[in-house]
Amino acid sequence: MSTLAPVTLGQSWSVIYDATVSGDFVGGLNLIGGSYAVIRVASSTPLASDGGWQAIGSTAIELSKANGEKLYGKTYNGTSVVQLDSAQFPDAFPPGVFTGSRAMTVQFYTEANVKNGAQFEASTYNPALAALAVSDYIVSVGVKPVLLKGRAISVSGLGLKLEFFKNPTFTGGVQIPVFNLNSRNPMATTVQIIAAPTVTVTGAKVGCDKYALGSNPQGGSAVTSSTLFNEAAGLETLLAPNSAYLFRATSLDTDPQTVFSYNTWFEGEPDLPRLE
Repeated sequence: MSTLAPVTLGQSWSVIYDATVSGDFVGGLNLIGGSYAVIRVASSTPLASDGGWQAIGSTAIELSKANGEKLYGKTYNGTSVVQLDSAQFPDAFPPGVFTGSRAMTVQFYTEANVKNGAQFEASTYNPALAALAVSDYIVSVGVKPVLLKGRAISVSGLGLKLEFFKNPTFTGGVQIPVFNLNSRNPMATTVQIIAAPTVTVTGAKVGCDKYALGSNPQGGSAVTSSTLFNEAAGLETLLAPNSAYLFRATSLDTDPQTVFSYNTWFEGEPDLPRLE
């Protein structure tokens, strides 16, 4: 099946394609005569008062035999001629998706990133960050841009002040393992995370100060608390390729506190803007 026979439409509903007889159809509907056509997917002939989608030029069509779907068409004045082509729009949206009358399955970027093997994770744990101490981590970005999708910070004391710098000067440190969230078809990471580097120059500050707050002591002992510090929905931090970043956490507590952090990110070009 490719190009089907043309169908002439008048001012009453006519069947253009019957999936219950001819099977499933995915393709395009082309207006080859007249100025427009009104189309509608239904299991039986629509009422004369029923509306539809206006088809001008080419329209993507998807019809299911299992759902008993038929494609109907008509005009309001004169006649029009339409023709189906199964080789056209093989992956296009069916009519009604953008007018609220047909559902479409969607997923979040992070879910798609995991399935594509491009979502990564790493965690850190310090059982006793000293009073008012500074804890530094370097994120070294390779040839791909990085989009930070979320961070979770847990503290057992008063909390942390968090700062963010670009292109610091540092030496040494210990590399932290990075894991791909997809063990079926994972991409290789281009990111290195380095703990406890010796930082001589912090670099340019590229973000506002943030705070992960814990609890005040009660009865002479700190109350264990957890602060979830995720990016807001749709709000990401984009790290440039071939760059290094300093993530600095400064303890707000005059006693040692336990600190845990979880980080997850995407590696690759974002969909917008495409910088080809």
